[in-house]
Amino acid sequence: MLRQSRENADYRPRVSVDRRLALEAIILARRVIQLLGKNMADQDKHFIAERVRHYLKNAHPGGATLTVLEDEIWREEFAWHVPVQPDFEPERLFEYYETLTDAMIALTDEENLKVYLVASTAKADLVDQAA
Repeated sequence: MLRQSRENADYRPRVSVDRRLALEAIILARRVIQLLGKNMADQDKHFIAERVRHYLKNAHPGGATLTVLEDEIWREEFAWHVPVQPDFEPERLFEYYETLTDAMIALTDEENLKVYLVASTAKADLVDQAA
């Protein structure tokens, strides 16, 4: 009985993978990774800021004008973080956040860019704090 249990525990099904198929899959995966890396390498802060500005140029949530803070953009491994500052805080903040969300979705769908738009403190609030 003990011998039978040990033999069952050592059982490994014999599965063979076609070597050519496996190599093709590895090569394709490598190409995809290279393309993703190349796309991120071709991007810089200025490029990302311009693309975000393009998607925000006609957006005025609550009448506010949105400004991309290019100097404060940072990149993590697979995504850009872009601070966006309104000239004043809109009364209905949900409009501001909806605008940022719509722009992020458009950048992902149409430009194939992974960008997080970060809500920043309104310019008018910063001026009030400084005074």
